Amino acid sequence: MSIEFWAGVLLSGIVGFPVAIITNLYSDQVRDYLDRRRVIKLNKMRALELQTYQRVLGLVEGDPTQTLLLGEQRHMIGWTFLLLYLFYGMIAVLFYFRPEILSVVPRFVLVTTIIIFLLGTSIISLISLILFDGHRTTMRKVRRFPEYEAQIREKWGDDAI
Repeated sequence: MSIEFWAGVLLSGIVGFPVAIITNLYSDQVRDYLDRRRVIKLNKMRALELQTYQRVLGLVEGDPTQTLLLGEQRHMIGWTFLLLYLFYGMIAVLFYFRPEILSVVPRFVLVTTIIIFLLGTSIISLISLILFDGHRTTMRKVRRFPEYEAQIREKWGDDAI
């Protein structure tokens, strides 16, 4: 038997075996489950989009509750940026007074503290970016409300709103 024969057998085994497993696993029960899951996911997405629409509608109509929630979101963005700069200041102080600090505490403690502050700034930056993006998206929908409303009506139908 030549090497080409065994290469063909090996290649057909490598390709054929996973394909056989996948075709056996993709049964009617799996397809039904995936279809049900798709419907559930679509309903959840619809509910979230309609909830966002109601929030934007409340802002456009001047609902005090929605206005207060938007103000609270802006307030939280400000606080996260304040905490972020506070952490940056602490890191700068640790680096500036590093020789004096190293005479009191071991290098390991200083490095661990700096790593904790850097990790904290990363988490706070991520939170503030998420909050800011949500605020920006909401305000864009408020500014372009007629287009946004037409898009929601087209996507989910007039009876959904």
